[in-house]
Amino acid sequence: MSDYYQNLVTVTVKDFEATGNANRGGVLGSIGWDSNLLATVRSTLAAYWRAPGRATQAELKRVVLCWKAEKPSEFSKRDAIGNGVCTRLVDDLGTPERNRGMQSVILRAEKNLAATDLTVGYAQQEELNVVSLMTHAHASGQGVGVIVIDLYGTDFRAQGLDRRYDGGNTVLDNMIDVLRFACNPGFGSRQIPVFNFAMGSGTTIGEIARELPDWTVTIKKPTHNSFDGTVLDEEMQKTACKYWVIFGFNANQCVAATIFGSKSTTVLKSETTVMDGLGRPQKRYEMAWCPGALDRGYSVITSRLILASQSGTELSQKEGWPPLGSSNW
Repeated sequence: MSDYYQNLVTVTVKDFEATGNANRGGVLGSIGWDSNLLATVRSTLAAYWRAPGRATQAELKRVVLCWKAEKPSEFSKRDAIGNGVCTRLVDDLGTPERNRGMQSVILRAEKNLAATDLTVGYAQQEELNVVSLMTHAHASGQGVGVIVIDLYGTDFRAQGLDRRYDGGNTVLDNMIDVLRFACNPGFGSRQIPVFNFAMGSGTTIGEIARELPDWTVTIKKPTHNSFDGTVLDEEMQKTACKYWVIFGFNANQCVAATIFGSKSTTVLKSETTVMDGLGRPQKRYEMAWCPGALDRGYSVITSRLILASQSGTELSQKEGWPPLGSSNW
């Protein structure tokens, strides 16, 4: 095992205060005083966040599991008033540690607007982070833009925005870093174009909306693939950017469809009539394939560190993601 440590704990000391510290705040109805074990959980969680590491995480895991096993009623009651924060802490501590993934990848494929299935892309793994790759692309004059996909809703944990895949900042914090660079790359006169997508009545979360540059183009999309039924392709061509940073939610649905392509929900390929078992005519419709960014000739910069998936689910090769080693987690 290397010295690299992956911080998998998302529950902070402040989060855990939602369980109600009876010893400081008085008896909370029928909840009662903290047991000695719960008091130990509180102090051990605080010690962990003062010095996150393997040793402090192992001690926290030991103490939390001991509390759950020996005080199940107290665990359940505090979990209920804390909106599941106790279960969340147990889940965090039970997540297996992965080897460190690559900081970022550049996805490439041959341009193929006649594609009829998922693109088989080539993943160039990079030790540089996304912002560093953006810096190179911007400085070289090849151009880099940003596409933000479906960051709306209030449950950041369910969306995987609170995950720390590299042991440091959360996925949401890493997304914000990308947007801050797009707002002010620090050199050159060329703007970094930004497109922000939401489906239906979705409204971009404030944490992201506040960081979008003034020139951001916000587009409502009718379906998962951001190219399907929108003006995205035409707008991207106007920018003449070769590289595009694509991130958002869900990595295994809308983000994957935008990168690797998907069946269209707006363009019909063919219509046929067949007879059912009773000899009645039935219409069958086949939708056209909507190519993604790779099939349109763009190179895609992305990273597990800026890809949000439902409850942190790993990236799925079935949805088009090539093998990225530990970066898939």
